Amino acid sequence: MSNISALSFVSCFKSILNNFVKPEFHEKVILKQINFVDDKIYLEFDEIYICAKTRLFIDNNSTILTAENIKKIKSNCRKYYIEICEQILTRFNFEDAVLLALQSIDPQNLSQTIVPLIKLFPNLVEDKDIEECDEEWRTLIFQSAVPKTLAF
Repeated sequence: MSNISALSFVSCFKSILNNFVKPEFHEKVILKQINFVDDKIYLEFDEIYICAKTRLFIDNNSTILTAENIKKIKSNCRKYYIEICEQILTRFNFEDAVLLALQSIDPQNLSQTIVPLIKLFPNLVEDKDIEECDEEWRTLIFQSAVPKTLAF
């Protein structure tokens, strides 16, 4: 990911889900509650997104690939997507306050104040420095030199 905001992380995860899960099962639900065992959540095999190279492989070999071969390829793609999503869900808590607070440092959506971050990390800024720290933050967000993306 090129951005370290919680929103872009969630968007990235949802874009993976969009490749193989019906929209109604991921657009307005708590991500941790998606049941990957339930087959009704999945797109039909002909609707699953497969990468361009895989699509070209299938198209270029249409005379030798059977419908069963193509279904197997797409089934393996779906298994891969499921594994990716399950691994992400075991490693990241999308409801974590710190992860959610990272959206305030997204250069495209900077928070007007640094107070939410200070509250999450009270040991980083002493009481006597809070105002100065917030003023520096506000100066930074209003400078035109702030890049609109953070690339890593």
